[in-house]
Amino acid sequence: MISIIIPFFNGREYIERCLQSFFNQTSKNFELLLIDDGSTVSSDDLILPYFKKLNIKLIHTKHNGVSYARNVGIKNSVGEIIGFCDVDDVVNCNLVKIIENISFKTKCDLIYTGVYVENNKEKIEMFQHKYYNQIITEKKEKSKFLDEVLFDNNVYGAVWNKFFKRSIIEYEFNENISILEDLYFIFNNIVSTKKITIYRVDVPLYCYINNKKSVTHDINKLYKDDKNKYIISLEMMKEQLDLDEWEIKKLNAKIVEIALENLIQNYFTNKKQLLNLLINIKHNIKDFWKFGTYPWKHKIKFTMFYVFTFVKSIVD
Repeated sequence: MISIIIPFFNGREYIERCLQSFFNQTSKNFELLLIDDGSTVSSDDLILPYFKKLNIKLIHTKHNGVSYARNVGIKNSVGEIIGFCDVDDVVNCNLVKIIENISFKTKCDLIYTGVYVENNKEKIEMFQHKYYNQIITEKKEKSKFLDEVLFDNNVYGAVWNKFFKRSIIEYEFNENISILEDLYFIFNNIVSTKKITIYRVDVPLYCYINNKKSVTHDINKLYKDDKNKYIISLEMMKEQLDLDEWEIKKLNAKIVEIALENLIQNYFTNKKQLLNLLINIKHNIKDFWKFGTYPWKHKIKFTMFYVFTFVKSIVD
């Protein structure tokens, strides 16, 4: 059985659409764990009709955040495979069938799928019912998978397009961070597993709906309170996780990429924040050149921009 955990806070506007995409599944060998994270607007009346249609557990908690809600879901799940879904997203009707078939054939520990990003209602509806005649899977080395999670925009450092065998989930979500908690969870469990088999599915089975109102889908809101939260979370991963030298260097490269983006987009409000960005780049620039995924000409361009900004900050 596959356990799919759906945390939500005031998701009344989206929850029926999400649940309907699971009702449409061609395989019913799954359970849904709906974790109400202290919503102020109830969705129970919309959920209750689906108890007759689907294997659902509805759990109400105090408002402690998405990481806490996901941890509650993991503890109350019974499936051998665990996946996650955001309440304002939908999935393809063959998702469960494809995941369970690949898991049965390969006995793998983790499966990740392609992602369809859309906001058009008609296209989203077509996606849900699309049938794939051929599914190509590719076995991935652990290091390659972690590289893709960090640097490949088509893979995403999120958990919602990934399915974990229960036996490899040794660590819970970190409830003390609010940004990159998915990436922390993935790295924490993957790097701690010595032998792991990972498969990538070449088709999109998860639909990320990008017209959302939540802060995780608005870059300006993400940076509203603290424009360095991404970097802080990555630094925390370096300090707290059992990473090897190469994994740390790749995180350093990612820190530089984010710091450069912050500089270019002016995601800083005072000189202290600017200096912190420049310091992060200075300390990790070598790893950026070695492991960063930008083309060489972009690396040269960004490095020159960094040097210019650094000199300007001294003059000013």
